[in-house]
This record gives sequence, C-alpha cells and structure tokens, in this order.
Amino acid sequence: LIPYIDIWEFHRVSAMELFLKWNKEGKVELKKEDIYGYYTGAIITHPYEIGRLKGWDSWYLSLKFYSDYAYVRPGSNEYRVFSPGEIPVSSPVWEGIRDGNRDFEYLNLMNELIEKLKKIKKYEKELKEIENKISYLIGEGGYIKWTPESRSGFFYHKVESSSVNIRKAKKEVLEIIEKIQSLLGGEK
Repeated sequence: LIPYIDIWEFHRVSAMELFLKWNKEGKVELKKEDIYGYYTGAIITHPYEIGRLKGWDSWYLSLKFYSDYAYVRPGSNEYRVFSPGEIPVSSPVWEGIRDGNRDFEYLNLMNELIEKLKKIKKYEKELKEIENKISYLIGEGGYIKWTPESRSGFFYHKVESSSVNIRKAKKEVLEIIEKIQSLLGGEK
C-alpha cells in the first residue's frame, strides 16, 4: 500500500530530503498536483552566499518552491533588512536571497526547456551534453558543493560555494538556456 501525501511545505530541510528519499524508494507517492517545498531562514549576520545558495539548494532538491522567513526575538535584532537611521539598509544575506530567487527562476526555466527538447528525438546528443554540464553545477563535485550529512538521527546536507563559483554556475545555466532556445527556435 502506497500512501498519498498532500504536501504544501516542510519546515525542515531534513524532512524534505527524507520525503524525497522515500519517494524514490516507493514508500510514498508524489502526486502531480502536489506542491512541495520548504521554508528556510537566515539571519543578518550570515554572508551573501548563504542567502544565494537557498535557490540552488531548492532546485537541486527538485522543489517547486521555497520561501524565506524572518522573525525577531526580544533582545535580538536579527532582521533581514535593518534601519540604522531613516533609510533601511539591506543585509548581505538579504541581497543573496534576492539573487538566489532569480537563480531559482532561471534554473526552473532551464528545466522547462529541457523537457521541451526531450520531446524531439533528434536532439539526443545535445541533451547528453547538456546533462553533463548540469552535473557540474551542483553536487559533491560541482561548482556548488552539496554534501549529505546526518546529525542526531536527522537527514541534513551542507551547501557551500564562493561568489566566483556561483557566478560560473549561473553562466553555465544561461548558456544552456541560450543553446536550447536556439535549438527550439529551429523547430516548427
């Protein structure tokens, strides 16, 4: 018996990873209409890269959405955007989250274009080249390191990169999008 699960969001990445693992093993079944993603947070003292990598992390997990949240505890000023005077000032992590959201949109556009290209059988060679490029974007050996970990019985992972490598990965994504659009542009 395979249970069906309606999923709107997981608040912990570990729960999302466990669900996706169970989905691959056939222990649960993901319905086409399910919307699945997770809420994630960052604090003002986190660097730019932490915010930006949230979009890449979500794409790598095949999520349909992710959302950032912020909260303020009494005695703490861990705001995303803070105001030292009359004009609000963005924190580095907030700037990263904004850029990561744009990356996530491009990554999903790339996925949509790949699905269109897969329907045209004559582009199998080109698809293989694209898949090879994608394998270097994020993972244990990619521009963006995604390393699985386990702590306290929970499934976790670590995502790390530098701004330079994130830009290299983004450049690859844009080149893939451009290549696929040129191939699809020749189709009638």
